[in-house]
Amino acid sequence: MFRAKSDLLTALTEENRRTLLVLKALPQAQLDQRIIPTYWSLDELAWHLVEAYQKILGQIGLTISVPSRKTNDLSVLEEVYRAVSAEVREQVLENFSDESLQETVVVYCQNWTRGYTFWILFLHEAHHRGQITTLLRAQGIASPDVYGPARRGDLVL
Repeated sequence: MFRAKSDLLTALTEENRRTLLVLKALPQAQLDQRIIPTYWSLDELAWHLVEAYQKILGQIGLTISVPSRKTNDLSVLEEVYRAVSAEVREQVLENFSDESLQETVVVYCQNWTRGYTFWILFLHEAHHRGQITTLLRAQGIASPDVYGPARRGDLVL
């Protein structure tokens, strides 16, 4: 949970950097492959990360513009993610204070503080980064060092 705007902005910068590492590791040629037919592809997971900012933060009063998925081009995805991240940063700077992060709002029919909502957003993003990492490894692709050195030589599952 975030109580200080400065801590939130630091976490936002770090989590965005980590997600960009994962997005850059995605192989363009394998974006639409599915390990299991009913599960999301790498492309769908990656776009979900972008769209989550709009869906989750919209519930605490932020208006984040995310274009519809019209392409699975990685350069476009990275550009959109960077733009959404910058827009979130700008809106946090303009609209939130330490006090307003502690205000309670209804998110997914539950009472959460705005600061808690950002914490859940980052946990959600880390969860899906982990899924992407697992899918990369399942396809024999090395995963990036996100929270420290990634284990190497373990690509056989």
